[in-house]
Amino acid sequence: MGKLRSFWDRTGDRFKKRPVRTCLKLFIFAVVPLVLLIHIGLVIHYIAYDRNDMPDIGILVKFEPPVVGTIYDERGETVMNLANEFRLMVKPEEIPPIVKQAILSAEDKSFYHHDGISWRDIGRAAYINGGHIVDRWLGGRGIDITPSQGASTLDQQLARAIYLKDKTQLEDSGQLVFDNYFTRLGVLVLRDVPNVNRAWRKIEDARLALWINEEFAKPQYFGSRQRAKEEILARYLSQAYFRYVYGMKAAARFYYGKDLSDFDFNDADKAAFLAGVIKNPIRYAPKINQKEDDTSLVILRQINRRNAVLDQMVENGYLSEEQAVKFKEKKIPVPARDTRNLTEAPAAVGESLGEVRRYNIDMSQLYNGNAQIHTTINNEIQRIANEACENGLIEYEKRRPEYKGEAQC
Repeated sequence: MGKLRSFWDRTGDRFKKRPVRTCLKLFIFAVVPLVLLIHIGLVIHYIAYDRNDMPDIGILVKFEPPVVGTIYDERGETVMNLANEFRLMVKPEEIPPIVKQAILSAEDKSFYHHDGISWRDIGRAAYINGGHIVDRWLGGRGIDITPSQGASTLDQQLARAIYLKDKTQLEDSGQLVFDNYFTRLGVLVLRDVPNVNRAWRKIEDARLALWINEEFAKPQYFGSRQRAKEEILARYLSQAYFRYVYGMKAAARFYYGKDLSDFDFNDADKAAFLAGVIKNPIRYAPKINQKEDDTSLVILRQINRRNAVLDQMVENGYLSEEQAVKFKEKKIPVPARDTRNLTEAPAAVGESLGEVRRYNIDMSQLYNGNAQIHTTINNEIQRIANEACENGLIEYEKRRPEYKGEAQC
């Protein structure tokens, strides 16, 4: 008790010498933490329970982003794909276990165990980021709320992409994107509009992610928590960007020439590569005709990202260390050419598109995947004709070398 008594004795002495200053310090010491806790409680209540002014859940339930428009031959085979966003939709049943394991390891390992946000990860991020903020402040470098540790779940990333895309793009504009009591208070205290925008956007991410999980599990939509999670994952994988294409299904075909649904355990390196690209497609996805120089910084960065996902798969118990080592030995895919819009029948495609224009049909409907074209072309016959023509030209140019390159099929 001696130490406690001496504390109060010292406080009494200070009060006698400087009564106003001492009272003010005691007031700040007692009230500021209380006010801070009240505000934190209000924000948590807003995230977890406030469902006022929510957007239309039907947008995500129907989920109709731009996809690939297709010209078909008479047998239903693809003659050519056309798209503004080259996207192939992923269905829940098309996601094999190895792909789920790679995605969860790369982005959100507790995806099936939370309801849209991970309170544990939020607490960990708050502790790390809070320490970063206090360290800067005590070091005399001002207050900086830029997070050094993230806690966004897969659900939050999807919510941001669907409902907050426009506002996210305005975060650095200098204007207050989310105008409310908390953001105005944040700007008043921090004098940093972009960081206040980002901080509140993360709060909106979390709120929307919880709401999406709640709505999807309702009987009128998907009826159960498990089904809701499967649908959310499928939409996430359909929305994801892979530098040249949208959706993991399109990415599997573009980079590996393989259907996503055919991936199995032996494709763990492929699944890890695609899962790793999502974080930053420009940084981690190879360019077409990229030099296959394993010592280049670009290639090493892409390999390291894939390998990091494989390491996470080991940590999560999906692979053994020995298996991961073998998968790490495989090369990453470098597309030799752009295969998105190739066709065996360019003349027939041109004629089909000309017919569409003559009937004043809106071409954007085709390029957004809202319309398809069925023709009388036969892809197999077209391939045979193309091959015969190419072989004939080769023989002709052997006989008449002076005309080499002048004739075309």
